[in-house]
Amino acid sequence: MYEAFQNLRKQRIDISRRGNAGDCLANPAVPWGQGIDIQRALQQVRLEGLSGNVQFNEKGRRTNYTLHVLELKHKGIRQIATWNEDDKLIPLATDAQAGNESIGVQNRTYIVTTILESPYVMYKKNADEFEGNDKFEGYCVELAQEVAKHVGFKYKLEIVKDGKYGARDSDMKAWNGMVGELVYGVCNYIIIHFCYLGI
Repeated sequence: MYEAFQNLRKQRIDISRRGNAGDCLANPAVPWGQGIDIQRALQQVRLEGLSGNVQFNEKGRRTNYTLHVLELKHKGIRQIATWNEDDKLIPLATDAQAGNESIGVQNRTYIVTTILESPYVMYKKNADEFEGNDKFEGYCVELAQEVAKHVGFKYKLEIVKDGKYGARDSDMKAWNGMVGELVYGVCNYIIIHFCYLGI
């Protein structure tokens, strides 16, 4: 952004709110007059940032970039994959810090903790006839399946042992429930429904 505004300043383009301020509530909406100048300036940005090459296409989306996917472990942070706009997630085959340990997401089974809450996570009526993830059904179960299919990883659903969402016990200075399992490394992820009622 800084680079884009420096470019506008060099071109002596007035980007103040004077003149046509636009009207977003009009039907059809009236765009801010200087908005197109800012968009053009952003499209001209080319720089090396903390996340690598920074540039934007004609639709204002970042393009020609590669991001590093990092994993935080007790031993520290390490790169496990890269992400780019064309190939998406590209797992690294091995990591020198881990010897020949394979660390790609496809080569691990992640523990996903959840909580029984109809209709989000439920045991199937005939759950005894199934094993593993096949014992469960519900919206969150289907969401986990789709995410795993899209990203390409294996996972195992586990019901939280104490049946709680998670809160911090101020006396014991420890977390319980799903949050506790995530904080203390019992699981890799949690999946739950979330409802917000605003008044």
